[in-house]
Amino acid sequence: MTNDTLTILAYEEIVKMMRKVYFKEGTQLKEHQLAKEFNMSRTPVRNALQKCVEEGKLEYIKNRGFFIKKKTMDVQDYLKLIEVLTLLVNESFRNIYFTKQMLVELKKRVAKMEANGCEAEYLLLKSQFFLEIIGFSDNDYIYEVGCVLTQHLEDLATEDIKYLIFTSKPVALEKIKAMLDHLANKESSKAVEEMDALYDYIVLHAFRRTEEL
Repeated sequence: MTNDTLTILAYEEIVKMMRKVYFKEGTQLKEHQLAKEFNMSRTPVRNALQKCVEEGKLEYIKNRGFFIKKKTMDVQDYLKLIEVLTLLVNESFRNIYFTKQMLVELKKRVAKMEANGCEAEYLLLKSQFFLEIIGFSDNDYIYEVGCVLTQHLEDLATEDIKYLIFTSKPVALEKIKAMLDHLANKESSKAVEEMDALYDYIVLHAFRRTEEL
């Protein structure tokens, strides 16, 4: 077979492996290992890897090699996920009776968020806070959706998104504390209003951030 044909075959095999989650994001793809597995020389494998780079499937880091590109999303798509999370949390506010013990646990999470100065860690703590609220529901399906959603919010956040969420921290904590106060007073509708206000603020903050760039 010609090198062009072998390149096509190698490319198809690499893409197939990526679709089957054979490789995890951030995994390095080594030419010699793939060449051995595909039973061909390294040249067509290298060409196939380069084609994947051109298509945005892989990234090439100088002096290190080829790596599975981590999935990311733009701010608008990220805001859509936050909107869905807002709906799930509001549904929980309306249907769950929050006991004193539940509120104590949630306040502990808020304290951790308040003390944390790392963008990625704050994002994780915030996701866990809202997931715990959703988890208080008896609806397993809603909780599973919440798990998937918060995982996406953590995994797909770009550096710009992490910065956006982190710089909204003072207002977010203010709104979150107000939510807990309303829940303690059995004012679920006011907690929903605070959650909606938090979402609106993040959208506005994102718009202003976009204008600055």
